Amino acid sequence: MAGPAIVGLALALSGCNKAPEQTSASEAADQLDQAAQQSDPKAAAVMKDRADELRQNGSSEAAGEPGSFTQDTMSKAGAAATQSDSAAQ
Repeated sequence: MAGPAIVGLALALSGCNKAPEQTSASEAADQLDQAAQQSDPKAAAVMKDRADELRQNGSSEAAGEPGSFTQDTMSKAGAAATQSDSAAQ
């Protein structure tokens, strides 16, 4: 069940109750790699690919902002995990 883990990681990446903070591309990519280590294989693949993309392209947006690269990555990883869960049933 990757769902609860992804939700928890999304909250951690977004800063929970804090105002979103600027995160360097390298820091955000490292966080995505850490999240990938604890995720469903399909979700992990999405996070690792996006972490690599972030390292190449860079970004300085707040991780918790709707539509941010990190939030978009977590959404895509969640969708991949859901597809993985559906296929297993």
